[in-house]
Amino acid sequence: VSQLTLQTLSLVAGFMAWSIISPLMPFISQDVDISPGQISVILAIPVILGSVLRVPFGYLTNIVGAKWVFFWSFIVLLLPIFLLGQAQSPGMLMLSGFFLGICGAIFSVGVTSVPKYFSKDKVGLANGIYGVGNIGTAVSSFCAPVLAGA
Repeated sequence: VSQLTLQTLSLVAGFMAWSIISPLMPFISQDVDISPGQISVILAIPVILGSVLRVPFGYLTNIVGAKWVFFWSFIVLLLPIFLLGQAQSPGMLMLSGFFLGICGAIFSVGVTSVPKYFSKDKVGLANGIYGVGNIGTAVSSFCAPVLAGA
């Protein structure tokens, strides 16, 4: 399996986790007493952190390598998924959103490392293929409510 395939699949999984809280919020709000304002904050936390953390994640990738940043990101990814399943308060949902932000930050890991595996004339195509991993948000948006309602 090529690095491009592994990194693209990692991005799909990361983006699925990053965006999972939004499509599940109608179900979560039935189980947890939260106000509309709290819902807004809970939904914003992963998006803001996922964007801001891309800078340090890209830098860290240059220092320790994509393999290690992806590995530890996915270890950390397990925590918010567990917390979401156990959350009984807005605070727990916000904490889970904090860790979900890490999932969005992994985008910069591949963007930093994928070009190292390709010649200059193929980097654009490789980055385009890697970018297909953004489909994880659509997969999460479609599948999470279906599975939660089952």
